[in-house]
Amino acid sequence: MLSLLAHRFKVGKEPLTTQALCYLAQSHERIRRSLAALAAHGAHAPELLDSVRFQAESVSALADGRPDIEGAAGDVTLVLIEGKFDAGLTGHQPVSYLERLADGGTLLFVCPARRVRTLLHELTRRAQKGGFAPVGLPTTDERGIRWQQLVPDRALAVVGWATLLDWLAGQLPSEDTGARSDLGQVRGLAVRFEEELMDWTRTQLANPGLDGFGAAFERGYRSAQEAADALKNHEEVHGAGSLGWRMVGNSFYSLAARVGQVTLRIGFSPADWGPSCPTPLQFVVSKKGLAANQLDDAHRAYLKIMDLVNKRLAIDFAGLTFPPHGRQDEYWWGPLPLSFDVPEQEWRADLEDTIAAIVTAVSTLKHA
Repeated sequence: MLSLLAHRFKVGKEPLTTQALCYLAQSHERIRRSLAALAAHGAHAPELLDSVRFQAESVSALADGRPDIEGAAGDVTLVLIEGKFDAGLTGHQPVSYLERLADGGTLLFVCPARRVRTLLHELTRRAQKGGFAPVGLPTTDERGIRWQQLVPDRALAVVGWATLLDWLAGQLPSEDTGARSDLGQVRGLAVRFEEELMDWTRTQLANPGLDGFGAAFERGYRSAQEAADALKNHEEVHGAGSLGWRMVGNSFYSLAARVGQVTLRIGFSPADWGPSCPTPLQFVVSKKGLAANQLDDAHRAYLKIMDLVNKRLAIDFAGLTFPPHGRQDEYWWGPLPLSFDVPEQEWRADLEDTIAAIVTAVSTLKHA
C-alpha cells in the first residue's frame, strides 16, 4: 500500500524511503541492532553498539550537511546512512560526513543495485581528495554490502536497497510479523522507486530487447517525453504542441515545433533502435516550407548537428557513426544520443544540453 500511495502522490523518493528506513530502526530492536553493527563491520564493543540510537536528518553545530540517518551513542556518531535513487552527491558527500564520524565509524550509502560499484568508486575518489586515503581494494561481504576501508579509521559502504532490506529481514524472527510487515512495505516502496528511474546502461541502449520489448518501449516512450519537455523550454522554440502518435518515417511518437523558419521534430523511433542506432530517440530537421535559398543553410545546420552526434556515438559506442542525409533526401534526421551509467539527474542534464545544442544550430536560420 505504501508504494502505491507514494506513486499516486509523487512524493520525493529519497526523503520518503530514508525516513521509512529510520522508522524501522527506531521501532524494531532487531533492525536497530543490525544497523548499529554496521559500524566498522561490528568491531566495536557490544555495549557501545547497544546504546546507538537513530534519528533522521540530524544537523551538527558545524553545518556540515544533513545526513539522512544518524546512528549515535550519546555524542559519538558511529553510523551515517544516506539514501540515493536519482540524486547526485552533494558538496558535503562524503568528506564532511566522514569527518563527522568517530573512529571506527561507517558511512553507508543505499542506492539502486546497478549503481553500487560506480557510486563507491566516486565516493572513494572524493574521500581520497579530502584526506581519507583508501586501504586496499574494495570488498563485498556475505550480506552483499560493498566496503572500502579508509585512513583515518573510517569505512565507506554501499549497498542496493533490496539487498539491505532483504538482509534486515533475515535478522528478524519469523514470529515478528509486525516488523516483517513494516519492512516489506519499505522494500516495496524502494523497488517501485527503482523501477521509475530513467537512467540507462550502455547495454540497454544497444540491445533494447534485453529487458523485454515492453520494458524497452516504456523507457523509450518516457525518454521522448523528457526530450520534448527540454525542447519546449527554449524561448527560440514556438508552436510546440504535445507529443502524439504520428507516423513520420519510422518515428511513431513525436512532437513538432518551429525554430524560426525551420520545423524541428523530436521523436521516439523504436523501428530504428538497435546496435546500429543505439538510442530510441531521433531529431528531424524538416525541409518543408523552406525557400530554395534557405535549403543550403538548413542542411549545413543539420550537418553541424550530425557532427556533434557522431562524435558522441564514436566515443560512447567504440567508433560507431551514423551517416548524415544528403541535401536531396526527403528527411534530414539523426539519432539523439543519450548518456548512460549515470544517475537520472545527470542523464536529464545531458539530454537538455543536447537539445540546446540542436536548437542553437537551427536557430541561426530564424532570421533567414
